[in-house]
Amino acid sequence: MSPEQAEGKAVDARSDIFSFGAMFYEMLTGSRAFQGDTLISTISAVLKDTPPPLDTVCRDAGPKLQEIVERCLGKNRETRYASGAELEAALALGGARPLRTGAGAAKWVAAAAVVLVLLGAGAWWGMKQRRVRWVYKQAIPEIYRLRANQQYLASYQLAIQARQLLPGDPTLEQAIDHCCPTFPFESQPPGAASITGLTSNLPPPSSFSGKHPSTCLCR
Repeated sequence: MSPEQAEGKAVDARSDIFSFGAMFYEMLTGSRAFQGDTLISTISAVLKDTPPPLDTVCRDAGPKLQEIVERCLGKNRETRYASGAELEAALALGGARPLRTGAGAAKWVAAAAVVLVLLGAGAWWGMKQRRVRWVYKQAIPEIYRLRANQQYLASYQLAIQARQLLPGDPTLEQAIDHCCPTFPFESQPPGAASITGLTSNLPPPSSFSGKHPSTCLCR
C-alpha cells in the first residue's frame, strides 16, 4: 500500500511502483521495508518511516540498486518512476554491473527477475483493461448507433473488430445478437467468390467473405 493509497487519495501507476519497491526490498533483505505489529501501525510506518538503507542490510547491493529501491519507495509519488517501463529500464541498467558470486548475487538476480515478470504482467493487464474500456465505452455504443441508423454492415464490421479484442464477453455478445442478426441465403455457382459490401455507395466498400456455395451469412 502506497502512502497516497493509505491516505485515501487517488492512485495511479506510481502507487504500483511503491508496492514493487517494498516487495523488492523484502526480497533482497529478508526484512519488510515497513514494520508494524498491527495494520494501523504498518500504515503509519508507510506514511512516516524510511527503511534502513539497502546497503546496510544487503552487502551485495550496489549504489545503483540502492538508488532504484529508494526512488521506488519515495513518499512523494512525483519522485518515483513514472511507469513500469521506466522502472524496467532502470533495473536493466542496474543489473548490468558485475555481481558477486554466491547466494547474494543469486538473490539479486532472482528478485530482479520476479519484479520484471510482475512488471510485464502489469503491462499486459493494463493493455487488457484499455481494450475492455474501448469495447464498453466506444465500440458497443457505436454498434447500437450504427444499427439504429440502418448502417448494418458498418455495425457488423465494428462488432467483429470488438469481438477479436474481447472474445466471449456477454455484454458484447448481447449487442451483436441485437444489432447483427444472422440471415439465411443460398449462393451459386460453386467456386465463385462471395463479396459483402454496401450497395448504396459508389463504388461500394467491400470485403471478401468466402467462396460459394454458402447457405448462411453467420457472425
